[in-house]
Amino acid sequence: MHQTPARRSPWWLALPMMALSPHALATTGPEANSNDCSQRDAYVIEHNYTRTALDFTINYTDRRNGGVIVDSDHVGEIAAGGQSGKREIPDKAKKLTLCDVVNHTRAIGNPGGGGGGAGAGPDDIWSGAEHDQKFEVLYKDPATGKYVQQSIFHFLALAYGGEEIPFIDFWFDTSGDGTIDASDHMYALYDIGEYTHSGTDSIAALRSRFAPGQAVDILNGRIAGVDGLYFNTTAFTFDENTGYQGTNYSGKGYGVTDHTLYGQLPEPASLALALSALAVAGMGSRRARQRHGT
Repeated sequence: MHQTPARRSPWWLALPMMALSPHALATTGPEANSNDCSQRDAYVIEHNYTRTALDFTINYTDRRNGGVIVDSDHVGEIAAGGQSGKREIPDKAKKLTLCDVVNHTRAIGNPGGGGGGAGAGPDDIWSGAEHDQKFEVLYKDPATGKYVQQSIFHFLALAYGGEEIPFIDFWFDTSGDGTIDASDHMYALYDIGEYTHSGTDSIAALRSRFAPGQAVDILNGRIAGVDGLYFNTTAFTFDENTGYQGTNYSGKGYGVTDHTLYGQLPEPASLALALSALAVAGMGSRRARQRHGT
């Protein structure tokens, strides 16, 4: 006897609820804040607090494919003391389920221009120095004990939607020759979930945690009393069993650039439009299956 299978709710009805669940970020599952970039407004603003011209590139990485770079926004040169405008996520990156960022910054001048100005200090950046600032949200799945990389912009949208949050870059002398220059390629990582204590830190606390130009002491890749911020002299590698690993740096760090990140969930009207589009797509898919006898 043929039985009619039980009707199930279309898959698309569940999607907006995932985006509208801002509670308990610390306990969200590995896909709970992992929507693709196209579902929200997001941008980056770059700041250069040095006395050196810097070249900025924002690399967008696919967290489902080993962190491979899928699109890059070459911001270009920012003069000493300058900043970029709002750099929106590139269209190619919006099409993927991703939204992790690695900011690559390279010195293309010297302090004060030319061969270097007077009064150069240990916080000055010299031509050729490079800095890779990685942003992640790591979640340890209690069911498997493994780490999962999540979407940073959706996390920020859930926790701090509509607010710009600065993340200071600390530059440091990896070679130990007393100057931050072409012999130095430094690597830093913000685990934003840990850094914001699962989104419970206030906006005021995040904005005042570090000041432009601030010098800090780094020991074994960490700043005492600051969670979720790591410093290496080699590139970070990800392992689902251990998280991120690298060669820890110890010494002084100087906060001479920052990346200000912004993410926001769609407005209610946008959600309604998204629902309508998803409904049409769902019906179209069903009709196509019916036409093919499935």
